[in-house]
Amino acid sequence: MQIASAIGDGERLFQGHHYRLAILLERGDIPAVRVQLEANARLAEQLRQPAQRWYVRATMAILHLFEGRFSDAEALINEAFEAGRQAESMHAVGVVRLQQYALRREQARLAELEEVLRGSVEEYAFWPWMRCALLHLYVELGRRADARSLLESIAAQDFADLPWDNDWLMGMSLLSEAVAHLRDTDRASRLYELLAPYSERNGYGHPEFCTGSISRPLGVLAGMLGRHDEAERHFEEALEMNERMGARPWVAHTQHDYAAMLLSRGKVGDVQRAGSLLAAAHDTARALGMTALERRLAALAPHMAPTDEPASRGSDLDRAAWFAHNKAQSATFRREGEYWSIGFASDSFRLRDSKGLRYLARLLAEPGRELLALDLLRQGAPVGARASTAVAEAGLRAAGPGNAGAQLDEQAKSEYRLRLHELHEELDEAEAWNDPVRAERARTELDFLTRELSRAVGLGGRDRLAGSASERARLSVTRAIRLAMGRIAEHSPRLGEHLELTIHTGTYCAYRPDPRAPIDWHL
Repeated sequence: MQIASAIGDGERLFQGHHYRLAILLERGDIPAVRVQLEANARLAEQLRQPAQRWYVRATMAILHLFEGRFSDAEALINEAFEAGRQAESMHAVGVVRLQQYALRREQARLAELEEVLRGSVEEYAFWPWMRCALLHLYVELGRRADARSLLESIAAQDFADLPWDNDWLMGMSLLSEAVAHLRDTDRASRLYELLAPYSERNGYGHPEFCTGSISRPLGVLAGMLGRHDEAERHFEEALEMNERMGARPWVAHTQHDYAAMLLSRGKVGDVQRAGSLLAAAHDTARALGMTALERRLAALAPHMAPTDEPASRGSDLDRAAWFAHNKAQSATFRREGEYWSIGFASDSFRLRDSKGLRYLARLLAEPGRELLALDLLRQGAPVGARASTAVAEAGLRAAGPGNAGAQLDEQAKSEYRLRLHELHEELDEAEAWNDPVRAERARTELDFLTRELSRAVGLGGRDRLAGSASERARLSVTRAIRLAMGRIAEHSPRLGEHLELTIHTGTYCAYRPDPRAPIDWHL
């Protein structure tokens, strides 16, 4: 990197940052990973080549998947695919398929990818980790016979022929879960032996996706083999590492796997500990939209403790007292003319009417229901306005193969830039006052707005054209909701956090509150 910098070779410098990023991500140093990614994002803009832009977007998608920002990850995966096609990279296509696999796994939509992955196994015969992904898919879909047949092929040489390359830890992590599920003790013992030296690493495949701390699959293997004390140690290590990295999905997966092991072991206190772990995993799964994990947790629901439940669950009086304490909380989100009156916990404030607030009100009114963004756009028009007028104002045309015009009008771009300026000032102030929570909230909104502006405005400030009506609606509604949530968080950080955890945006939008901590909204 020093030599590349000295001679002005931007491509080699980019490559150096990218390799360093891979090493840091495998070690779990996420702040340092972001430094390398930011450096490469700047270089990619200077180089203006599809290959480097693909690497940046693919890596951003990895981090979004890793942290549970699945809607944003899906958009980045699609962007990476387009950049990869422009670069004419066969590798890029394979990476996109594996990233789609990682996303659909969490969404319980793996069946959609079965044909693609089967084809990829043949198309990428030189890439054995495609077979590991397909094996894991078979296990997730309950196709045990297919899974066993494929495992025999993968393990024909006792895993010795699997290349010890950048994808080894990721692939071995997938193999470990599949082998444990199939109760193959001989293969589980061998995998445990192979993985044990890397317990402090991340299961990162470069540059596909990351499966979190390797201590988690080690815990899964040890638990299946009956080595419960070893499993407990590995799960505790995995929880610590995944939490430190901010890998919320992998914290939840670890909590589920850990709880299942404790219930199997059955020592004194194991059931109580398992109940707390299951409740925490359930909260995260619902907040992030991890449908597949929610379904696995449902099988253990009788053991699940309410959040913040007393350590002892021994008496009905304890449980009754807990539920009485955590009864439905009242909150207000009511429109009064040109303003909205909002109340949450001890916070009470008013905000001027906006499209985003109207969309939020509709979602709050129908908890758990998925609403099409296009329908929200049409129904979020001001009182007395026609639905067609609302669509026209947003720049939408009838759904079809053509584009839907510029993604942002001049007023929207001006508002975005003003908000970016405000957020930069807020971030500087938060860092000066050593307020990490406020600073992180500002960074999150900055990242979102910067990304949305970059999507809408190209080189020289030229507008990018939007796609279909549905895609345009997704972008418009998501922007409006996120801006409204940012305004709300300024007045009530607690409500802002609640909405961040429970509001899901995309082609479909939903409000998914925790049923064990209900909120009685006065709308």
